[in-house]
Amino acid sequence: MDIVYIGLIAVFCVVVAAFAIACDKLGSVK
Repeated sequence: MDIVYIGLIAVFCVVVAAFAIACDKLGSVK
């Protein structure tokens, strides 16, 4: 159960990081 919870947090962090990078690149383009 704990491993699954940690896995979900890791995936969430990766998604947030990817979203932040994407937004940063879009901002640079504009």
